[in-house]
Amino acid sequence: MTTEPMPETTLCPLCAGARTDAFSRDERRTYLKCEDCGLVFVPPALFLSEEDEKRRYDLHQNSCENAGYCAHLNRLLVPLLSCLPPGSKGLDFGSGPTPALSLMLAEAGHTVTLYDRYYAHDPTAFDQRYDFITASEVTEHLREPGKELDRLWAGLEDSGTLAIMTQFLVNQSEFPRWYYKNDPTHVCFFSPPTFAWLAKQWNAELIIPERGVVLLRKRDGKIVHPLYPGIAAPAGTLTVLYQDEHLVAITKPAGLLAHRSDIDRFSAENAMNLLRDQLKRWVYPLHRLDKPTSGVMLFALDPATARSMTQLFTDNKVRKQYLAVVRGHTDEAGSIDHPLHAVQDKRANRKAKHDLPAQEATTEYQRLAMIELPLPAGRYQTARFSLVRVSPLTGRYRQIRRHMKHIFHPVIGDTTYGDGKQNAFFLEHFNSRRLLLHAHELGFVHPHTNTQVLIRSPLDPDFAGLLNALHWSESVLS
Repeated sequence: MTTEPMPETTLCPLCAGARTDAFSRDERRTYLKCEDCGLVFVPPALFLSEEDEKRRYDLHQNSCENAGYCAHLNRLLVPLLSCLPPGSKGLDFGSGPTPALSLMLAEAGHTVTLYDRYYAHDPTAFDQRYDFITASEVTEHLREPGKELDRLWAGLEDSGTLAIMTQFLVNQSEFPRWYYKNDPTHVCFFSPPTFAWLAKQWNAELIIPERGVVLLRKRDGKIVHPLYPGIAAPAGTLTVLYQDEHLVAITKPAGLLAHRSDIDRFSAENAMNLLRDQLKRWVYPLHRLDKPTSGVMLFALDPATARSMTQLFTDNKVRKQYLAVVRGHTDEAGSIDHPLHAVQDKRANRKAKHDLPAQEATTEYQRLAMIELPLPAGRYQTARFSLVRVSPLTGRYRQIRRHMKHIFHPVIGDTTYGDGKQNAFFLEHFNSRRLLLHAHELGFVHPHTNTQVLIRSPLDPDFAGLLNALHWSESVLS
């Protein structure tokens, strides 16, 4: 099927601007971008009929009985509840056939009115004003977003909050592979700059507590750097999870080197240098994370602390926990006691001696969740995967990845020790390109204060979104 030709001029449905240009095109639809507000949208001629749209909505199976879906809604609920006084009155806009979010808000002591174009069509809902209005996974469906959002904003009390959850627009090069655009009921796509434009028009306070979650409040019109833990730092900086006068811990993004390495001799950026420039002082890395691994990374701020902490790592007195998605259904729990030889990758360690005996290596794991998908993967007609919590008791090079391969449950996304067919499966069905291994927790006794320190790094949006898609988010929280 071919798409309709690009229209010469189509006004933006959010800001009514005429500066709209071609953004992308696929087999079914064309996509335009507004140069004024940044909205990407589908021309009206390509919308589904209302009957076809409702038929797709009728297939949704979201309810409070789905623990994974409730965990997904908590991404919006938790920051919203922090803004609300007790007994607030709200509107769940686009509540759908099973209004799970309104039930969760009611359980928190708030009164919620429902409105949905197909399932709770009551125009009198807009005859009153509210302390808050929610629009969870709604804005992408709006055919007239400017008109509808203005109506919601007008329906708020003077200190009210509009809470929105949607998938943020990806960049233009990634858009053709973005799964979110493939839903034919999704007709407009928002990004943080678009929400910033909207906040400016409304003189609203804009809060983005995490990727895909937006709070717009009738306040000063200032953009707030959110204080919720684990929020992506401004461009060019790293998210600091913990800091005192001796130590600092960050979330290392997947794809960033921990420090300068022969693995990528031409890379200008690494976590150590970025953090040094960010803090404007020298930092001392205490352990390593592979380039494709995300999560907690700890640094000392002085040589004495570096020596003390290095000894703790050497004595295996630092507790490390990782989250990993692996091939197959693992045992409920297990211990992998398998010696590992020095790395054979000369790029990573050109000075490594490869004739040394294998070193003792032990890894423990616990299965948190598992799934069997009715989709062919490799030579099998179904695909099985597990979410595991992994604790390396020793610190050998790429220990977790090598050990999981040893027990025939390689980490998904591992291009060195993994299964290429399973990696391709996740790319095709979930648009996942990364190694699904995350350093989730680091615990130790502080060498100066003798107090227990536990540092957690939240999952990045890509990893968290994948767990949501597999209904595993609740397993991480439990």
